[in-house]
Order: sequence, then structure tokens, then C-alpha cells
Amino acid sequence: MTTLEEVALRFQDPNRLESMAELVAMLSEEDQTELLGENWKSEGLLYDWNFWARRKQLVKDTPYYNVHLFLTGRGFGKTRSGAEWVREKAKVPGTRIALVGRTAAEVRDVSVFGESGIMNLPQPASEKPVYKPSESALYWPNGSYAKLLSAEKPDAARGSQFHYAWVDELASYTPFVGPDGLTTFDNVRLATRLGEHPIIIVTTTPKRVKIIRDLITESKEKGTVKLIRGSTDENRSNLSSVYLDVVHGSFDGTAVAKQELDGEMLDEAPEGALWAEENILHAAMSREEAMRLPYRVVAVDPTVAKDPRDECGIVVVGSTSEVGMHKRTAYVLADESLKATPEVWAQKVVDTFNEWKCHGIIVEKNQGHHLLTMALLNIDPTLEGRIFPVNAGQSKALRAEPVAQIYEQHRVNHILAFPLLETQMTTWEPEITPKSPDRVDALVHGITGLLLDMPKGLRRKKMVAKSSAARRLPTGRGTGMVRPAPGLTRGR
Repeated sequence: MTTLEEVALRFQDPNRLESMAELVAMLSEEDQTELLGENWKSEGLLYDWNFWARRKQLVKDTPYYNVHLFLTGRGFGKTRSGAEWVREKAKVPGTRIALVGRTAAEVRDVSVFGESGIMNLPQPASEKPVYKPSESALYWPNGSYAKLLSAEKPDAARGSQFHYAWVDELASYTPFVGPDGLTTFDNVRLATRLGEHPIIIVTTTPKRVKIIRDLITESKEKGTVKLIRGSTDENRSNLSSVYLDVVHGSFDGTAVAKQELDGEMLDEAPEGALWAEENILHAAMSREEAMRLPYRVVAVDPTVAKDPRDECGIVVVGSTSEVGMHKRTAYVLADESLKATPEVWAQKVVDTFNEWKCHGIIVEKNQGHHLLTMALLNIDPTLEGRIFPVNAGQSKALRAEPVAQIYEQHRVNHILAFPLLETQMTTWEPEITPKSPDRVDALVHGITGLLLDMPKGLRRKKMVAKSSAARRLPTGRGTGMVRPAPGLTRGR
């Protein structure tokens, strides 16, 4: 049995991984009472985050840091850290807080109502906030207030002021910008200015995206960002042994494990990855320009489970229409992938098809083609004849290789940064992990159908080349490089 002295020494160790609760659990009941007093089993201790948290999960307010960046592996406990920090700050009457997520649904379902979200924390009923969906806000009984914001609406934070902000999974945000060129995170940083020491905490799994790199650079060069790193294994005592066995068995030794479990920021794509980061080009394109592309398709990699573990890949791809497909340029227009039942993702596919006024839906021929067709036609019978299967007789790695080569030729542009898709592209190592990610599968189907093996029903009968004064479409790395898309054509 561990002694009081041993626990006291361990508690003072700055490198300890255990929470105070875990250390106290090592003691006998008599020693627990001696250390914490007769009332240590009271309800109040249940609400004390300092007792249950590991040292790394606690945010210490200091005048030096404007941003605390939790860059950790999955399962570390970063969501609980963010929610508990918000609960603590809201105890001061009249506090204003921003809660920010990738989408409006995610900030609601994860940060507010998730298993580790604010509404499900151990807390006295007298301190629990009320959620008002019509206002996208939380209200505490003492007058404190939290506004729910998403990356999808950059301007929603304008005109607001906050004492604090919690930004969850920042690395996965699509960097939508408002008319002023600012993202939601930019606006939140500008709006978090109340009080003597406004603080933003960011809880995210690392991904090689610009915003995370910029924050890491800021932590090194300006000292205004505090970097907290941690791994999945640091929270082993609160995670299922089955979960740990599965994730380690599936990903150990891969780039995915370093990023998703160890919380490491990968500086470059692993040697076995098909896509190199420098070949993923970004070119800004307006919705009007995208709608002028001769071909637009929704590519789908379905999941058939009622309780899915995998995502349904849903990627919108457009292209020019030269007769020689090797001359065409493709544009990735949207990534709408999600984890959902067939009924939900099928509706999402139809909605995406209509939103982008697509010419067809492309799906792998031997993976859920009939299921997908039936599910979509049940929702919208007018899609009859617009669902096209692509042949998939080879392994997924062999099917993906020609698409990766097209990226090497710089014939594909992403009109926005798509962090989740691009991370899958640059971390998937086919020789180590034969099962390809779902977003990548959908992307491969879409590029294959437009630039390699176009389905007959989608191909137009006649193509008429435009004059040398072809309209200009953006292409190239970054957002400022614009040149004519080669051979843009249109059908009669």
C-alpha cells in the first residue's frame, strides 16, 4: 500500500501524470481520511476539477499567454479540460465566453452536450446553465453567458466581446473567410478582449495546417501562446482497455499513430504516403466560378452500417472538359463527409448534389453501389440515370496511385483548405495500412470519374473548344495565383 509520504512526494513531482484522485486512491481509507479530512467523501469533492484533473489538464492563468494550445492525442481528455475551464470561468457573474466549433452541430453536440461537454459535467443544479437553441447560447443563473460560434460563419463573432473563448478542434476547421478576409478564429481573437487577462484555450488533435503552425511559431517567437502536449496513453486509467488495444493494434508504427495518439505535429508526409503536401495546391474560387465548370460531381464512398464506425466519404469535384482527359484540370469544391447512418448520409448526398447543381453522383461499383442507388432514389426519384459506378477491381492503393500522380502534375486544385481530407491524403501509408480512409476513397472516385475513366452517361456527345480568350479560372498554390484553366470547353 502506498504511504502518505509517497503520495505527497508524487503530488509535488512536476512530471507526474496521475490526478490527485488517482494518487489518493492508492491510499488506505484511514490515510485518505487523514489527508483529506472527515468529509472527503462529500458531494463537493465530486465537483472539484482540481481533484480529478491531471496536472496537464489544468489551465493556469498567467499574464504571459493569450492562447493556451492543447495539442494532444485523441482520448487525452482535452474536451473535458475545456468544458471544466469554461465552468470555472462562468462562476464569476457576468462573464462572457465564446464556444467555437468546426460546425454549429459540433459545437452543440460536443462542447455543450457531449459526454464531456459543459451540460454533462458534475456540477450543482444551482450552477448548471440553460441552453437556448434559438439564440445559440448558454445562460448561467448568475448572469454569465456563452455564445456558440462555428467556422462556417466567420462574421458571427463580429460585434461581440468576450472575456474568454474555448475553441475546439481548430486544426479541422475549413478556413471560411468573411467579406473582410477574416476567419472565425481571427474574429474570436479580436473579440476576446474584456477584463484584465482575456484568454483563449484551443483544444485540438494536431494536423499540418497553417493555423496550427502559426500558433506554434507564435509560442516560440512571441511567447503569447502556451503549448500543452499530451498523448492518448496519459489518460489510460479513464479509457477502455479494448479501445486502447484496438487503436494501438491498428495504428502503431504509422504516421496516424504519431499524430492522432501521440499528439505529435508531423512536419512532413511520411515516406510511404502517396500524396506529398507540396502537391496539394490551393486556388481560391468563388461559387460563381465553380458553377461555370463544365462538370461537377458528388463522389461517394458509403458506409452501410446502422451504427457506423467509419465515415461516409462525400466529396464534390469539378473539372474542365477537354476531349483529351489528360488535358483537364480538376477542382475539389467541397468535403461533406460525415459519420452517420445510411438514411442520414443519403440525404446529405442529395442535398450536396442539389446545392452544387451537379451533373452526376459517382460511387464505387463493387462497394455499396446498389444500396446507395436505392437509398438516393427513395429520397429523390429524379436522380434516376444520374448515379454512375466506377470500376474498382484493383486494390485501393493501386486505384489511388494514378490520382496521386495527377496531383504531382498539378492538375488538381482545392478551392479551400480541407484539413481532414488533406490530412488523410498525406498520412495514409498503403503498405502499412491497406484500408484507405473514406474521404480519400471518395476523392479518388471523383478524380477517376472526371480525369481518368469518365462514365459513359456523364460524357457529353460533343465538345466545342472555347476561343483563346477563355475565361480565367484560378489555379496554383495559395490564393493569389490565377492563370487560365487549360482548354476550358463547353458542350452544346
